[in-house]
Amino acid sequence: MLTARRLKPSSEALRSRSFHFRNATNVRYILPRQHGGWDILKSQRTPDRWVTTMRAQTIPPLHRPPDEDTRSDAIRREASTLFPLPSPGVDDTIRTPILAKGKEATVTDVNGTAYIDFTAAAGSLILGYTDPRVAVAINKAVSKGCNVGSPTQTEIRLAEMIVRHVPGTDKVRFVNDRTAAIRYALTRARRHTGRQRVLAFRPDASWESDPVLLPQNDIETVRRAFHDHGSTLAAAVVQPIVDTFGPIPPSDGFLGALRARCDENDCLLVFDETATTMRLGFGGAATLFNVTPDLTVLGAALGGGLPLAACSGRCEIMDNVEPPIVATDHLASSVILPALAAGVATLETLSEPDLYPILGKRAVRLDQGLRGAAQAAGIETQHRQLTSMVGIYFASQPTDPHSGITQCDTRRFSMWWNAMLQRGVYLPPSPSSCLFVSTAHTDDDIDRTVEAAHDALKDLR
Repeated sequence: MLTARRLKPSSEALRSRSFHFRNATNVRYILPRQHGGWDILKSQRTPDRWVTTMRAQTIPPLHRPPDEDTRSDAIRREASTLFPLPSPGVDDTIRTPILAKGKEATVTDVNGTAYIDFTAAAGSLILGYTDPRVAVAINKAVSKGCNVGSPTQTEIRLAEMIVRHVPGTDKVRFVNDRTAAIRYALTRARRHTGRQRVLAFRPDASWESDPVLLPQNDIETVRRAFHDHGSTLAAAVVQPIVDTFGPIPPSDGFLGALRARCDENDCLLVFDETATTMRLGFGGAATLFNVTPDLTVLGAALGGGLPLAACSGRCEIMDNVEPPIVATDHLASSVILPALAAGVATLETLSEPDLYPILGKRAVRLDQGLRGAAQAAGIETQHRQLTSMVGIYFASQPTDPHSGITQCDTRRFSMWWNAMLQRGVYLPPSPSSCLFVSTAHTDDDIDRTVEAAHDALKDLR
């Protein structure tokens, strides 16, 4: 069974820009964050691990942002002296623009160039940038003090909304980030079951040192894992919709089978919805797939893009603290009072009738347009779309989070990304990331993006 260990390249490797990693899970962790600028030289399975060798790509000058962008270059040079390399937007693999502001579905760089944005801060800005209702709520919260050091009515209001809409939720704990929320969930699971081990499906399970790692959507491996480890498992953490090379929904019966195995072995089922918070509707994956977890982890979309995450679940799990502990981590929520206020405003806005259907229709419009552009250009691509998430990948066969990076043409992705940027469209700078549609996107934004895709893909032939 492979275990997830994060390996760092040596300083010599960084200088030579040629890396050699052991274990495929490490490759999947490193590659997406380098924004697709890598050539896979060799990927080979050994008896106990994968060994993958890769080399940083050099992007042809034609597909790089203009060299006369002196202001961005000056800022980038300054950043290179302060941030470790490689860093997004700083090194030469893919140079993301130096952004100055965002409004609605548009971001603007330091030179005043505007781009239609589909990153949405890793999907967390489901209402787009500077939504008026969210902005007003944040400003009011800041005027009252960012940290009052105790529970607030705003926190209680947001918790009430989560309890009302998320199945299997009686109580909620707010924290600052996804990792803290998952670790909180695992602490509750270990207290409740008296066990320690965790079964996980994400390839980058950095929140756990020694998980039982399984491929997503494989019911047979789940059965074998519980047969071998069931008596030691405290929790099974699953991302119902996989965002890496996604959106990838669960296969038929997968979540139901996982729920049944957890029940048979007194193991808690945890839904990690940090990447898809509020993207699947108010009830999340539990409502969409009719499977209720024991604990649910929600991410930054809950706070309108501000640092906020939450763990929710049943009373007997959430209250299971033995021996009694003073919950000093409660300050994690009071520190981010503006995020709590933004969360209330976001959920109130998302409760408007027909908002989710309109969001879904625009995502379908984008997906169909990208498919048509790729077909017209004669370029092999793979496409996925679910709710407001859209995926396009340069591969000849369907991709998955376990082998997708070796299947994708990452060099062509880099060229495509830069070509779209030059045409005024800012895409997620990673071959494994989804495009996120927000309520701020208009039909005109979608049509302009599709038109840019037709031109960009023709240039890549």
